Amino acid sequence: MAEAWRRIGDVHWMASSWQARADALEEARLHARRAGDRREEADIMAALGLSLLWGPTPASAGIERFREVLEDVADDPVLEAHVLGDRAGLEAMLGRFEEARKSYRRSHRVLRDRGLKRALGAQTIVGGEVELLAGDLEAAERELLLGCTIAEETGNRGSLATLGSVLGDVLYRQGRVEEASRWTEEASRSAAPDDVASQVLWRSIRARILAREGAVAEALELAERAVTLAGATDALNLHAGALMSLGEVRGLGPMLAFEFVEQSPERAKAVNAALLARGVIVRPARAFGAPSALRITVGWPQENARLLAAAAEALAEAG
Repeated sequence: MAEAWRRIGDVHWMASSWQARADALEEARLHARRAGDRREEADIMAALGLSLLWGPTPASAGIERFREVLEDVADDPVLEAHVLGDRAGLEAMLGRFEEARKSYRRSHRVLRDRGLKRALGAQTIVGGEVELLAGDLEAAERELLLGCTIAEETGNRGSLATLGSVLGDVLYRQGRVEEASRWTEEASRSAAPDDVASQVLWRSIRARILAREGAVAEALELAERAVTLAGATDALNLHAGALMSLGEVRGLGPMLAFEFVEQSPERAKAVNAALLARGVIVRPARAFGAPSALRITVGWPQENARLLAAAAEALAEAG
């Protein structure tokens, strides 16, 4: 039964339903304890760390829970290393960057010395997040690039999708847009359809890149899809990141303005009133010394289509 509940937890993991995963692991732990399988119980407790890190549990409460988890895995250095790595992420969220780095380095050292290359590569997502929160983009890049390299060498496509997305974000923040674009393309190819976190991450960064390149319609579609996917999870940081990306995409949208000149101030006033009645707001240009003009800002394609349709009706109504 413990194994069955762990498999259920894995399904929730892919969906980024972290509380549901934690609940499934608690059930698995209960069955392992009843069976007297101490090793299985400790392994389950170590797996719980991911839910505490990426799920809705407040960071301070997660740190407290990790104390119990560490006690349960204290006799297994590898399990302890996994738990310490996950705890480092929460410590960084609380601004305890030196403690976070100390926990992460200890975890990294054990996994490296034991030759657990695949686990070592996957754990770099935490190292990257720690440095991102600390504001050290170069250090974050080093960690994530190491993880991507290991993922490629070990054929770990799932880790490559997640790590490549976050690496793309780090490169984008450094202004290295072309490199960021390559990594988001790699991440999109590597991400499994049911890996919600990776699907959100690569879309979020790719949308910002496209918006800067002027492909605003495609950027908006990607960013909105990322928000929708993240909104179905309880991964609060993932959802927040997707929303921030959408906000940036909207902010990078077209801001061009032009003046629509009418034959008289009276007609301009009538057209403006007709547009307002249709929910379209433009700006009379009287303040700019053009009483016969309306100032219009170019928006997103769907907004422009609505404006043109309303303008045609307003012009006809104004006579």
